[in-house]
Amino acid sequence: MRLHRLKAQPENISDEKEQALERMVLEYAEENRLACARAELISLSLGVERFTVGAAADRLNIKISSCQMGCF
Repeated sequence: MRLHRLKAQPENISDEKEQALERMVLEYAEENRLACARAELISLSLGVERFTVGAAADRLNIKISSCQMGCF
């Protein structure tokens, strides 16, 4: 029997929150890298899932770095 991995999808958020998310990712990123701790801070401050922050970073070609928990 083969197990199929489900791909997680970012949550649906409003356009306004999406713009704020992208702004924060760009603001906190340094040299196209966003520290995991800062990604977590963005997640908590906007009330979105960590995966949603990671998906936004991916779209913006920003890598999550220094990840302590392996969430990104």
